[in-house]
Amino acid sequence: MVAATADNIYRLLDETRADANEPTQLSDDGIGELPMPTDLLLPDDYESVYGTWPAEKVASLLIREAVRSRASAIHLEPDEKVLRIRFRIDGLLHVVMRPPARLAAGLVAAFDEMMGFAGKAPSLQGFRRSARLLVQGCGVQVQVASLSGAFGPRSVVRLVREDGARKPLEKLGCDVELLSAYRRLLAEGRGLVVVAGPRESGVTTTLYSTLNALDPVRLNVCTVEACVHFSLPGVNQFSPATCGTADMSDILWRLLLQQPDVLVLDGVMNAEVARAAVEAALDGRLVLAHVRARDAAGAIARLAADVPAEPLASALRGVLAQRLVRTVCLHCRTPYDPPASLRRRVAEAFGPVPEYIKGRGCASCRHTGFFGQIGLFELTPIDATLADLIRTGTDVETLRDGIRSAGRPSIWLDAVNKVRAGITSVEDVMAVLAGYPGGVPTAAGHRGRAAEAAPERPA
Repeated sequence: MVAATADNIYRLLDETRADANEPTQLSDDGIGELPMPTDLLLPDDYESVYGTWPAEKVASLLIREAVRSRASAIHLEPDEKVLRIRFRIDGLLHVVMRPPARLAAGLVAAFDEMMGFAGKAPSLQGFRRSARLLVQGCGVQVQVASLSGAFGPRSVVRLVREDGARKPLEKLGCDVELLSAYRRLLAEGRGLVVVAGPRESGVTTTLYSTLNALDPVRLNVCTVEACVHFSLPGVNQFSPATCGTADMSDILWRLLLQQPDVLVLDGVMNAEVARAAVEAALDGRLVLAHVRARDAAGAIARLAADVPAEPLASALRGVLAQRLVRTVCLHCRTPYDPPASLRRRVAEAFGPVPEYIKGRGCASCRHTGFFGQIGLFELTPIDATLADLIRTGTDVETLRDGIRSAGRPSIWLDAVNKVRAGITSVEDVMAVLAGYPGGVPTAAGHRGRAAEAAPERPA
């Protein structure tokens, strides 16, 4: 027997996985320091600038500049004459180039070649392909999803940066008290904890940050993911690609034979998986699961549709609901007065905001006034009252009433506290939470506390 520190164990685990997870270096051959154009390139302009470039070189340029621009995805959208290329930055799409439509098939083939999938059949995940690239020193998980349309392949190239996957919980933007309560749920070491949110709401980042907060030396930590974005030291990660089957419930039942202490489920929830997750939680395991729902009540209702009420009420420990809003650019932030009706609505529900902040728009933020995103959170621990509501098969609106009557801080309060701190704008909050169940709280219906200290802006 040899004694070793946790750091040494992590280092050895990294070395063991190195060969299997070594990213492919993105080639910069011939690209040099040529930047992406700041003005929209029409087909004729494209021919004069990039007309002699092979598709592989254009694909490398797009990947490099998308990473440099903090884009989360590249959209390739052909029509009859033009291929519209857009970057999704901070949740919004920006057109960056419009080459001729004939380039679409060549670019998709170039992305496949870059990722080592040239000539291979689609993966078990349908038409989504995934590989790791090293882009100017930054590890990036690249996923390509293609669908043939009337004018050629319509593709989305999703980019997940490794530094985002390794973000500590403290950097997500959680309120201090909410984060402490969430850590207490994790410290219990058993039961089902749900992270709820729609697509592109930051749930995967929250789950990866939670994994980083666990102790894989002492615990057997396992994940089942639709796609393994990045390998985490000491964590056993599984997906359809690694297991050779698209049957998520089969993967999960086989994994339970591996005696996991902690089980994380991301993007794999269905009726069979939900039942297996509840059984695992009742067996004394800590299970964290992503459920696509608008709020805590919606997540509980989705689970209740697939799982008997009594086991669900006994297993469920809490629901963390979240969204993402854009953060005001630090280089062009300035005080301003929003419309009087908007100020009045906020003041009636949460009290007056001394000063509203927005971004004027500058080169640093692509003239949007925003740079980066931060989470909005709402944590609902399951107490005896809520557990009884679940046992009685209560409808989703009654569940929402029960959650509101408990008087816990809402996602709206978290949002307004971030507006008070000058982190985001009130207009962006209203746009993101426009479809949040219950609408804007009223003075009579809202309970919660204002933040004693400003939430920390993410690094």
